[in-house]
Amino acid sequence: MALAAMLAALLVPATAPAADFSTWAKKMPITFSGYTKPETLTNFPLLVTLSTNAISGFQYTDFGSPADGADLRFAASNETDELNYEIDTWNTNGVSCVWVQAPSLAGTNTRILAYWGKVTNAPAYSTNGATWSSRFMGVWHLGTNVSLGTNVFVDSTPYRSYGTNQGSTNAVGYVASGRGVGQGGNYRIDMSTATNLMPASAVTVSAWVKYVGAPGQYNGIAGWPDAHNWTKGTGLWFHNAGAAKF
Repeated sequence: MALAAMLAALLVPATAPAADFSTWAKKMPITFSGYTKPETLTNFPLLVTLSTNAISGFQYTDFGSPADGADLRFAASNETDELNYEIDTWNTNGVSCVWVQAPSLAGTNTRILAYWGKVTNAPAYSTNGATWSSRFMGVWHLGTNVSLGTNVFVDSTPYRSYGTNQGSTNAVGYVASGRGVGQGGNYRIDMSTATNLMPASAVTVSAWVKYVGAPGQYNGIAGWPDAHNWTKGTGLWFHNAGAAKF
C-alpha cells in the first residue's frame, strides 16, 4: 500500500507581503480550472508541477539556481502579493512538484504568477512551514530528507512532527514520493506524540492510498492507536472490499 498523509482543518487568512518581480527574467501565468465547488477556499495550498515536457518554453537552465530552484517565486493575480510555497521535489530531469499557498481558490479561473531567472537565495518561507496554515496539524509528503536520513519523514507544517520509519519501503506516490506498507506485519510510520497530533476536537484526515490486499483484510491508513494497538484508539481503515471504515 503506497500512501501519503495529511491531517487538515479549516484555514485562516494570512497577509501577503508586497514584492517587486520586475528583475526576474521569466514569468508564467498559472490558472487552476478544476475547482467547481461554490465555497471559496482561503490560503489553500495548491499543487504546481513544472516540467520541460509539459510546459512550452520552460527550461530549468533559465533559473538563476537551476540545481535547487532557489529563485522560484509566486505571486497573486495582482502580481505584487508574494505567495508562500514549498518545493516537494525538484527534478531538473523531469517533473518538479511545488505546493503554493494561494490567497483564495474560487471558481474555475483562479490565477497566480510564477517567476524565475534571477540569482538569489531561497526565501525562508519555502522551508519553515509557512505554506501550510497553523490549522494544518501535520503534512507528510513521505519523501526522505538527506540531512535527516532515510528513516525520517519531515512534517511540512510549522509543528515539525516528524515521522520515523517502521518497516515501510520506497514507492511511487500519487504526487512525487510515497511509501509501501506491507501486509501481515506491523509496518507503519510513527509520528510524534506532540500535542498538535492529539486534537481535542474534530479533525479532517486526508490521504492518497493505493491498496492491494488479501480477502477480509483491514489496513490502517491513519490513526491514534493505544500503544500501537490498532484494535484500540481511533483510526481510519481501508477494507479490501473497497470500503473505508472508522
